Amino acid sequence: MLFSKAYAIVGRDYPELRRAYIKFPWPRLYEHPHNIAALNVERRLANEDVVLFCLIRSPENRPLQEMEAMVRFHREEPIEKLRCFQRSIGMGRVPWPFRRLVWWTALNAFGRRRCHNFGTYSISSIASQGAGLLTLLPILTSAMHYGLLEPNGQLPMRITWDHRVMDGAHHRPGARRSGIGAHQ
Repeated sequence: MLFSKAYAIVGRDYPELRRAYIKFPWPRLYEHPHNIAALNVERRLANEDVVLFCLIRSPENRPLQEMEAMVRFHREEPIEKLRCFQRSIGMGRVPWPFRRLVWWTALNAFGRRRCHNFGTYSISSIASQGAGLLTLLPILTSAMHYGLLEPNGQLPMRITWDHRVMDGAHHRPGARRSGIGAHQ
């Protein structure tokens, strides 16, 4: 929750963290008016583990206790009652070629729908299984992922982002950028 809240506060002040690259019908950037955190929640369904999204809208404006309650709800509520699970089941009923088209359209045609359905950033970890992620291919503009707590108390964190949206450096408005080696 702390990472999600902190990232949302930064995203409130730096709108490029709320932007998404939209391909269709022409390449453009869409900027969502607020953050939507996508947190992965692992659940047990029959004889297999499944991962569902817990979407938290405007986490920068929510108390940590409220955010924790939302995640707890996704962990403890009967899985069949969760809206994200119901949507996944509905999408699974769409025939394969059309399902790919629906997913592609949801991610590449409508910025507002993309953010509403998938979030503006994600936070993920597999530390509970005793591992960390070195690389991640995010479907969103940015994803924060972390590994295992090290014996010295450090926690390795990584942020992966879409270079079509940002280059990893914040540029001041009006600052001159003149290529390699330019200082701001």
